[in-house]
Parts: sequence; structure tokens; C-alpha cells
Amino acid sequence: MARRVKHTVRLSEQEQVQLRTAAKDRGYLNPTTFIRAAIRNEVAGRGIEITSSEQRIAATLERLSRDLFRMNKGQQALFAVLDTLVKSFLTCVPEPPRDAMGQVLMIDFDHFPPCFIFSHSVCRIDENARSKPDAPQSFRQAPS
Repeated sequence: MARRVKHTVRLSEQEQVQLRTAAKDRGYLNPTTFIRAAIRNEVAGRGIEITSSEQRIAATLERLSRDLFRMNKGQQALFAVLDTLVKSFLTCVPEPPRDAMGQVLMIDFDHFPPCFIFSHSVCRIDENARSKPDAPQSFRQAPS
């Protein structure tokens, strides 16, 4: 029979109370058997136990990951449909006549949303740049 070695561990009053309570709650006969079991578990390298809250968090993260993947696929499909719609619209709608451009530039933009004003400001900048004498010849020609 193997010889038993005695180890002494000093605990505070609070730690002794916690040790007795834990041993009693977990069904051990006394705190010594609880300590022996704890040592055996640690030396044997017990498997990491996943608590129920950790399992719920992991499941939530997995579900969010799948939802995000689905949303990404849906967004790509939406952009593809929008791209097709815009290409179809631009293919089917004729360009306005060149003489209409002057009328568009004289419109009072106070009643239009900012995105409309921005797009027409770009048109004005483009027209101003074309009229400058130092602009390159290819830039001064109106697009056909």
C-alpha cells in the first residue's frame, strides 16, 4: 500500500466556511474528500465545462453569423436587381436634346432635394469647365 503524504493548507475563516459549504452542497462526506476530488480533477486535466450561459451565447453568435450571411446575400441580390433596372432604364430612355440643357441650368433649385441640386451642380461645373479656353480640346467637345 502506498504511503500517504500529509500536506497542510492554511485557510482563512471565510475560505473554511466556503469549503465546508461547497463540500456539503456537492454531496461530499467532508471537506477533505472534496479537496482530494478537486486535486484529482485538476491533475487529471479535466475537460473544460461549458456552462449553459456560455452555450446560449455561442448559439446566439452562431445565429447572428448566419443571419448576417443571409443579409449580405440579400443585399447583393438587391444591388444586382437595381443595377439591371438602371441599365435597362438608361438603355430605353433617350437623351434629352442639347438645347434643353440651358433651360435646366436656369431652374430655381430651392424647391428640390439636395441630391438633385448636387447632380445639377456637377453639370454646371462641367459646362463651366468646357467653356474655359485653357481646357483640353477633347474636354471642350460635348459628349455625343
